[in-house]
Amino acid sequence: MKKCTDCGVIKPYSEFHKEKKAKDGFRNQCKECTKIRKSKIKNVCIVCGKEFNSTVESRYCSRKCQGADSEIKVKANCSVCGKEIYRIPAMIKRHKRHYCSEECKNAGFSKYYSGENAYWYDAGKSEQDRIIGRKVPSYFRWRRLVYERDNYTCKICSCNLSGNLNAHHIMNYSEHEGLRTDINNGITMCKECHKNFHDTYGYKNNNAIQLVEFLINKYVNTEVNK
Repeated sequence: MKKCTDCGVIKPYSEFHKEKKAKDGFRNQCKECTKIRKSKIKNVCIVCGKEFNSTVESRYCSRKCQGADSEIKVKANCSVCGKEIYRIPAMIKRHKRHYCSEECKNAGFSKYYSGENAYWYDAGKSEQDRIIGRKVPSYFRWRRLVYERDNYTCKICSCNLSGNLNAHHIMNYSEHEGLRTDINNGITMCKECHKNFHDTYGYKNNNAIQLVEFLINKYVNTEVNK
């Protein structure tokens, strides 16, 4: 018998989907709650207007509509030099500031996200405290570059909901100082996938093998539940 973490009801193991990496071999949510999770959020596609259900809030009903939206451009101005530029609507909504070049981007980052100008700045903390707490410009630049490379999309489940993403360190942050801001050591995950990864593997000794296993298990579970 096992207690569902969603409905709180104790049910036979036959009422739970198998989960290879779970301690008891089964998911924490029962089959009924899993089904509800998959269809409880109603969305409207911002491109075609179609209504659809999903497990998370989403702006697109399909990859086709997501691609179509990326082709539409709107006018904006570089936050540093004022040059007229064009960006997709999603980027305009997602970011307060926009840049025409890498040079302006670096200048803007130095101006708005460093030292006492940064919203996370705490005068009572030492520089080492800020590094450990990931409150330094180099970390935020790394995170942004990971997001941009991955097109602001979770590489596990393809979620692209704004505000629902994390930049995951493949080789964990605390034990690999030299890889903390290496873009090749990062991958974009949605908050749910990121939590599931660390629930499975913990926060220490993380590596690429774990990531590959996580991706494979995600794919297998998706195919089984179709």
